Amino acid sequence: SAGRSSWQGQGTGSTSISLLGEHDHVFTAQDTQVRSGQLVIDLQKRAPVLNDEGMIHFSRWLDAALPDVVKHHESVLQHGASIDISDNLVGPAGLSALFAVLKKHSVPISILKAFRNVLQEEVVDVLGPVLKDQRDGYAITGLHLGHNRIGPEGALRLIAAAKAGGYPRAANKQDLVNDEPRPLWLRLERNEIQSPEEVIAACADGELLACCMEDGLCSKPDCLHITAHVQLPHFFQQGQEQKAVEVKQEGQSGGPVRQSLKPVLQRGPYGKGGLKGKGANGGGHARQPVPLARSSEPVVRDLVLDEFEEGDLDLKFSDGCLPEVIDAKPGSSAEQIGMLAGMQLVRVQGIDVMIAKPDQVWELLAQAPVRIRVKQLE
Repeated sequence: SAGRSSWQGQGTGSTSISLLGEHDHVFTAQDTQVRSGQLVIDLQKRAPVLNDEGMIHFSRWLDAALPDVVKHHESVLQHGASIDISDNLVGPAGLSALFAVLKKHSVPISILKAFRNVLQEEVVDVLGPVLKDQRDGYAITGLHLGHNRIGPEGALRLIAAAKAGGYPRAANKQDLVNDEPRPLWLRLERNEIQSPEEVIAACADGELLACCMEDGLCSKPDCLHITAHVQLPHFFQQGQEQKAVEVKQEGQSGGPVRQSLKPVLQRGPYGKGGLKGKGANGGGHARQPVPLARSSEPVVRDLVLDEFEEGDLDLKFSDGCLPEVIDAKPGSSAEQIGMLAGMQLVRVQGIDVMIAKPDQVWELLAQAPVRIRVKQLE
């Protein structure tokens, strides 16, 4: 390769990689850094747009750079890589090249953000083995695949791949210590899933626990939310229309989409065999459910947070309790809409935050403008 690369900033503090290479792409210190012990690969919204060829080139360079990264920052072997390739034209080939390099250097994947790319069902052939081949305590917490071209078959195969990968499972050492496995946070909104309710019904047929994070919409009528294979926030928001739909319960024949998904259930996530795995219905951890929040307080408010930045809110998270506002930064949008110390968050973007992890709550808040339901403690 005619490219020239260098690893900069060795030692403590923020560390970065920069690349001057082929394919009209210039990778700077802002693209790949080590932050709080985690390798952060930020390639979102590249100009020119990053395609498979560019991602493969980046992966080759990263392969040469990672030994030095690991030498000076062994923490990345524990905290893994956070990858953001949103708003590009990356497909399965580009993802496969990147994943292979990370695996070669024993850097686990923590989260993948791939909004608005060109991903179709073939991406399951890349993500499925990655989900299955993970060490306990180093599992992927979230796959953000919204605004792509994944159809109902691809969605069902991804959910099946999560089950085959042992979800719910521990994502970090603290989860192992506390025996708190978590479902895979799977974002599939705005794809080509014309009848999402049929996908959820098909999950019930295949004993796949798909949680839509609202009572009555999950694949299992008595879903415990926290013991599902996947959590699917905003799953029913497909195409241009946003609506909530009722899920067909067991005993109903289902529509043509559901019928067409039956071969997928028989084929399994990797294209052969049935749906097998060690998830919640196959040898996974058994947990007592955390009671869901049902506000009976008279003071309940629905707010809209137009802007949100890190530090605008100080929240307290406790097991079995709603997140509590400790403080709102003076002058912030949170303070301006009336968020006060002592308030509790009930829902964010329509999602019951009792069943969300703290990092998922922060992620939802960062999607401002965001709808928030709070209750004021007496």
